[in-house]
Amino acid sequence: MKIIVIGGGIFGASIACRLAMAGTDVTVVEAGPEPASGVTGLAFGWVNLIHSDPQHKASYALRQAAFAEWQDVPQEFPDAVRSARRGSLLWKSSAQATEHLVSNQSAAGTYVRLVERTEIARLEPDLHEAPDVAAYLPDDFALSPREVVRFFLAKAEADGARLRYNSPVSDILVEAGRAVGVRIGSEQLAADIMVVAGGAGSANLLLRHVPSLGLRTSPTILMRFAAEHQAIRQIVCGPDLEVRQTLDGEVFSAEGYIDDTPLNGPQAIARQVHANIIRQFPGLGQIHLRSVDVGYRPMLDDGMPRVGFVPGVEKLYVAVGHPGVILAPLVARLAAREIMAGERSSLLSAASLTP
Repeated sequence: MKIIVIGGGIFGASIACRLAMAGTDVTVVEAGPEPASGVTGLAFGWVNLIHSDPQHKASYALRQAAFAEWQDVPQEFPDAVRSARRGSLLWKSSAQATEHLVSNQSAAGTYVRLVERTEIARLEPDLHEAPDVAAYLPDDFALSPREVVRFFLAKAEADGARLRYNSPVSDILVEAGRAVGVRIGSEQLAADIMVVAGGAGSANLLLRHVPSLGLRTSPTILMRFAAEHQAIRQIVCGPDLEVRQTLDGEVFSAEGYIDDTPLNGPQAIARQVHANIIRQFPGLGQIHLRSVDVGYRPMLDDGMPRVGFVPGVEKLYVAVGHPGVILAPLVARLAAREIMAGERSSLLSAASLTP
């Protein structure tokens, strides 16, 4: 079976890895010059359940399963998360709001503890302005999405997959209601099954086949800082800061993107974040901004991804949605099973596509 996977981000890499491990003939085509050239490379890298809403039953159940899947990744693929760090601390603008968050999430099944200032100081001794209480999530991951993608693509290649970069797909070729290949420039590449996992770019490729996909983009900013010292042990997220530090000392921070005006643009936000990091973690020593980039996350209004075969077009499969980093290992395993054996997981029932 020949399969083309469109997209070398977290969904495409994870699915390609699973398919190659199962013995299929896989070709990954990526528009950019390297793995994770799109929004995956600009993801913050926080694998968590705390930002999921238990009121949205289908979405929360899927993310619960995805979070549980991540706990098994270090056993199956230890090199994929070798540089990951465990644990996160999160608090809201008031102790009451934090306590409410912890109570709701704990009741829904999230493993979270309410910790007070003394324990916060033990967990993050260099945090300068610690809150009275915080949510502590010891099983969260802080990881590099780009490194994870590189690992999964390397594993796929070792299992026989072919990787093609600088290869933007302009069209999906369909004959008699069946997908038969893709067009890349003047070249036509044939396959038995096409998997569209191209993030926000998936909408244009699927427009003729799934006009009601409902995919939109939500911008976010990723900032990278060079720091003199290690001072942040896990992910720290407060009302004015979301930050993590890698084992080699680099500091990452993420913020919602507002607009491109001087007051709310990426550079202005980066300056404010820089000041917040210095205030909260003086133990970092000298820090300076290395980069600030805007990424566009593929979002759907119901909070569910879209994963499955396209109605009305045989052999065309789609995997797109947010949060990609959290969902990818689970979606890849379930998608590979559906593509190879036709077994549809009930977890994906609310992630189906409509014609």
